[in-house]
Amino acid sequence: MLSAMLLSAALAADPAVVVTTRGDVQLTTAGETAAAPAPPFALMDNQSLTVAEGALVVVLYQGAANQLRGPRSVALSELRASTEIPKEQVGVLNDLFSRELSTDKAGASRAGDLRMVRPVPGGTVLAPQTFGWRCAETCAEEDVQIYDFREDAVVWTAKGNGTVEYAGPDLGPGAYSLVVAGREFAFTVAPKSTRESAQRARAAAMAAAQSLPKDDPASVAVPATVLLQAGLASEALWLIDQALTERGESPELIEMRREFERRAGIAP
Repeated sequence: MLSAMLLSAALAADPAVVVTTRGDVQLTTAGETAAAPAPPFALMDNQSLTVAEGALVVVLYQGAANQLRGPRSVALSELRASTEIPKEQVGVLNDLFSRELSTDKAGASRAGDLRMVRPVPGGTVLAPQTFGWRCAETCAEEDVQIYDFREDAVVWTAKGNGTVEYAGPDLGPGAYSLVVAGREFAFTVAPKSTRESAQRARAAAMAAAQSLPKDDPASVAVPATVLLQAGLASEALWLIDQALTERGESPELIEMRREFERRAGIAP
């Protein structure tokens, strides 16, 4: 279960989302100043950021990934809008971040000494990618099955030791169960309408991230944040996992994964 909604129900007309903070960053709200929370979080029109010397923030605003280095103060009115990506893509992002999202609640992620982490139990996916679980001790090789509730049948089997790549048939929209060592964890494959809207949002996010260096973790944080806000925490985590595989054990990516898992309700 998400520990908190990413955004409140009443965002400013032009929503801004802080996707990355590095170093000493303070958030001031109505005169009260405290350390900025772990990203992603909304930057409201009554708030400002104080970015210390050597620190950095990346704020997604009107289709632009604003990369701001300290020392400086940052308010919503100072952010620039994108002049590079189409207006319809800006609109997709604004629509996504201008409303409180009714996201899926994660189900029970633990069964005995086994904890499921990919996909998020009870959550929604566009398509399964890598299944992953963690054990209290060392994980042994286990039988893995995908059970289709509509067909009342097992549609794929494999063996894995903590992780296994999905290599089965395309799964249609509906409810499924991932069975590992006889323990069941539910997930849902999104309907066509959700898939189409998520693909539009992801395309807009990738366009916004193009202004960032490709090896910068912020280029991962932008689309991952969009997927999280779209109710697709598993897709966001798979994106971070892929970046960690390709780029190595980046401390910032590791912390990003930890925070996204916490929000998805699967943190240790």
